[in-house]
Parts: sequence; C-alpha cells; structure tokens
Amino acid sequence: MAGFCPQCGAALADDARFCAKCGRSIGAPTPMSFSEKYAQAEAVPPSAPVPIPQAQSSSPYRVALGLILIAIVVAVALVNMGDHGTPPQGGQTEPTPTPPAAPPVAAWPDAYQAGVCAASTIIVGMVDHFSALERAANAIDFASVSSESASIAEEAKQAQDALVGVPSWAPGNDLVRQLNAVTANVRKAANEYQLGVSTLDPSLIEAGTTLMTRATGQMDQATVDLTSLHAEYGFSCP
Repeated sequence: MAGFCPQCGAALADDARFCAKCGRSIGAPTPMSFSEKYAQAEAVPPSAPVPIPQAQSSSPYRVALGLILIAIVVAVALVNMGDHGTPPQGGQTEPTPTPPAAPPVAAWPDAYQAGVCAASTIIVGMVDHFSALERAANAIDFASVSSESASIAEEAKQAQDALVGVPSWAPGNDLVRQLNAVTANVRKAANEYQLGVSTLDPSLIEAGTTLMTRATGQMDQATVDLTSLHAEYGFSCP
C-alpha cells in the first residue's frame, strides 16, 4: 500500500519495506523523542516503597541469656531448700538442735593412781642406781658394784609389790605392763653387770647393756602412755 514515510515524509512504493530516503523501516513504531519519553515517565505513578524489615527488639542471644539466668536462680533456690529443708510456715523459726552431751570422763580407781605413782617413783631410783653401777663396773670396783646391785634388787621388789596391788583400769593397763617390764629388765641388767664384773666376763656386761637399752625403750613408752592418760582423762601423779 502506497503512502509516505512517517519519519521524513517521502513517497513510498506500494511494496516498500524501507524508506528510500531515510532508511526508516516501514511498519516499525516511530521512536519517541526525548520530550515524549520524559512526558511518559512523568505520567507513570510512583511505585509503592519496598518495606524494610525492622530489627527485632531482642536478639536470640539475649533471650537465651535470660533463660539461663532464670535456670540458675531456680537451681540455687532448689539447692538451698535441700540443705535447709522446707522453711517453716507462719514465720515460725526452727529450734536450734541441742548438741550431744560430752561422754563422761573415765575415772580411775584410787588404788590405781597410788600403785602406779609409787612404782614410777621407785623405778626412777632404780635407774639412778644403775648409772652408779655402770660407773663402778668401768672402774672394776667390786664393792660398789655389789652394793648398787643389791639396792636395785630391793627397789625392784618394792616396785613389783606396788604394781601387784594396782586394780585394772582399761585406759591405763598398758602403762602398768610397761612399768612391770622396765622393773624386770633393770633388775636383770644389774645382775648381769654384777656377775660380769665378778667373773671378768665382758659378754655378761654386754648382755646387761642390752637389757638396759631395752628397759630404756620401755620407759619411753611408759612416758608416752602417761602423757596420753593425762591429756585424755586428766590422770597424773601428785
């Protein structure tokens, strides 16, 4: 169909697809001018603003922290209730438990104290006589050795007599056994010394020294027992 070019106005052939003058494609829409495009843009209504998501007032971490603090408070409250029991109702206070009474102090028999204290004093004298016996033996003084040995024998008998009459007292029975052992060994040691000096036999002197060493250890244990009785029961010799 013959016509004119919509762009430049030149006459077109019937079957023309392009304008021979300006090269415009026949049948294509006429390009808009800048003013037309601007007018079209002004006519388009503004689009609705895209909503921006608001930040949550509390983050998950703060919520978790709050739950943890609540759990701690509840746990502490439960522990306190377990330790102190259910609190009394009505503002009443629990009575303070009365502490158990102290066990009674074990009283020793009067005869125990008299016998043990007498024997201890005698044994101290026996040890002094044995020291004099050793000095006499080293000097080969037969008369002094015999005299000191006789004194020890007599004191040993006195100590044994005192201990025989001591009644049984469970906390102090070990002390009585130690005192008896000391008495016997000091007497045996004196006999060995006397016999060794009279026969000039060094082996007997050595045997006497061994017995006296044993007696010294038993005296040390007797001292420990006496100290323990004093600490626990107040026992002592006047």
